[in-house]
Amino acid sequence: MKRTLTNIPVVVVAFLLLLSCHNARKIKVENIEKLVLDYDSYTPNNYNTTFPGKVCAQMKSTEYTCLKNNSNFSSSSNVDFNINREKITVVGAPLKFNQSKVPVVLIYEDNKENHVEYNDTLYINFKAPISINAAFADGQNGQKGKDGNQSLLFRDGQEGDPGTSGQHGNPGPQVDVYVWKDSVGMYYFYVSNKTTGYISRLNLSLQTDFTLSVNGSDGGNGGNGGNGGDGKNFEVNGSKIKYGGNGGRGGMGGNGGNGGNGGFIRCVIHPSASDIQPFLKFSAFGGNGGDMGRGGEGGRPGTAHSSQAATVVGQKGFSGARGLNGANGTVNTTVELFDPKAFY
Repeated sequence: MKRTLTNIPVVVVAFLLLLSCHNARKIKVENIEKLVLDYDSYTPNNYNTTFPGKVCAQMKSTEYTCLKNNSNFSSSSNVDFNINREKITVVGAPLKFNQSKVPVVLIYEDNKENHVEYNDTLYINFKAPISINAAFADGQNGQKGKDGNQSLLFRDGQEGDPGTSGQHGNPGPQVDVYVWKDSVGMYYFYVSNKTTGYISRLNLSLQTDFTLSVNGSDGGNGGNGGNGGDGKNFEVNGSKIKYGGNGGRGGMGGNGGNGGNGGFIRCVIHPSASDIQPFLKFSAFGGNGGDMGRGGEGGRPGTAHSSQAATVVGQKGFSGARGLNGANGTVNTTVELFDPKAFY
């Protein structure tokens, strides 16, 4: 059954939407009867998937107004909305199997800071592929070194500070997966992240991809070295000459962080679900090493006095070293009997 704004026919709703989809910025809170989700429940959806959908306001005048962007709109954290692109994403994974109802809080605030808050329910049909990225965040990039200035006491420009090194990437986690199928053809996935302690219970109502990534995260890039300071120009103060200075040397670039090692996946498939094997997509690759930071540019030379040798541009700083790639992890898949009741 198609999920629509009300129980009135779909054609009538579509006609109303075409006639009355105004700019959301003009919506006044006092004119809103309620906020509702509008999506086709036959379109494949699942946890951690994105599918077409809108948020609309049913007005007290009985018109329906679709929100046009995320301005003035917010929602509960379990669902993410890209209203401009008319996309809905269910965030996270359930703790129970067959969790087909997702409660959603919809909040709209007008420019006068008045707001309304309504509850709706999003229904999951378990038909869309499941994709889980269990990798941790990439290492942070290093910071650029501070540029050198003109020295207070000396004629040559100051040397640029070195860039800091990028952080190392994190290793991928260890994840256990148990898969089985019931008598009506529903697939069950018990996913236990041994590293974080987080457990998910997911369903697929048909044969489609189940993707799990435990890749090591990438190392952060090294920060660039600071540029060297400029040398001072010569000065003549009476009989006293202050000679022109050379440009300061650029700072060294920071090293890239090493990529994290790939994690470990252990997947146990019950014989009842052996036909799902071609649809299991596992990856445990090592993360990429971060790029090296570039050496800073040398400072410009000051103007030389006619009695001195020519001043020179500061030397360019050396670049850092690129981070090492992480080693690949391990994926181990077996088909063996177990009791699914142990995982409910």
